[in-house]
Amino acid sequence: MACILGIVTTVLFLYSGQGSYSALYIVPDKIAVDPSHQGVFFVYGVRSLEKNTAAYTLDIYAGDALVKTRQFTLGKGQNLEEGIHIDLPRDATFPIRISLDLNDSRTQSEVHFWVK
Repeated sequence: MACILGIVTTVLFLYSGQGSYSALYIVPDKIAVDPSHQGVFFVYGVRSLEKNTAAYTLDIYAGDALVKTRQFTLGKGQNLEEGIHIDLPRDATFPIRISLDLNDSRTQSEVHFWVK
């Protein structure tokens, strides 16, 4: 009986201990700056390891300026990877930080890179 109780407790502990999270990333070799420095193209990705379908809001900033917002949902284990082009603000001073802020109902993640 003690062995069965131990096995059940272990299984419950392992199952409940598996956290859910999402991973936000930028593909480093997929960043291209326009020669005129007026825009930048890059590839970003989101991997959902949430326990259920999650709704996301992605805000993209060039410096302090919000340049694009994207909303989407991903199911458990799904990935989104896409290329995006953003225009840099006319008054941008270089180097300028390009940051991606990902929000779901529970957490916020941020990644960034610099354009020189």
